[in-house]
Amino acid sequence: MQCGPASLAAVKAGETNMGYDVGFVFSEVNGDIVYWIVEEDGDMRIARVDTAGIGRLCATKAVGSGEMVDVKNLYKADEGSAKERSAVGKAACSGARAEYLETYYKSKKLEDDLKFKLTHGEINMGESVVINLEARNTADEPRTVKVVMTGTGCTYMGKVLQQVKKMEHTLFVPEKSQARCALYISPEDYLRRMKPDGALKISVRAEVEGN
Repeated sequence: MQCGPASLAAVKAGETNMGYDVGFVFSEVNGDIVYWIVEEDGDMRIARVDTAGIGRLCATKAVGSGEMVDVKNLYKADEGSAKERSAVGKAACSGARAEYLETYYKSKKLEDDLKFKLTHGEINMGESVVINLEARNTADEPRTVKVVMTGTGCTYMGKVLQQVKKMEHTLFVPEKSQARCALYISPEDYLRRMKPDGALKISVRAEVEGN
């Protein structure tokens, strides 16, 4: 595999319209991971953005020794800084989905006052599966959350086969408190819909009403 040429100055500034491999290199060292909600009519909305999942380390071998040298600062400003966020916003707003991303990167972000945690107990083939979702509200006012939890059978390579179980629930979370709901999947639900070497993939969609 060959990478380059790409201007380091352009990568650091988010100038992905400079051509060559600038866009690819930028996505490798300073891209954001964007999770999307795709509606039945094809319309898309941003569910959440992970700003720190990419570009945690960019290393090379030191000249004359086997020591590692971190060269991340050549490709990006400090993670989370105004300069780094500006570069990411500039790159995102010049990409293929700019019409969706501009609103996110140019608007004031809402405070993330709801935290979600997904847990499960021991899972054995032929027994029921229980997936628990806990929502913790740190705000001074209650939140109402529309939850959709889905279990889907897939191959060991991740190819989706068919839906096994789906649960929709409206979860009320009081201020400074927490609430829970769960997806219950019986052996009868999944055994006839899965292959012996398959897996059960759990997906959760939680939307806060009014946000």
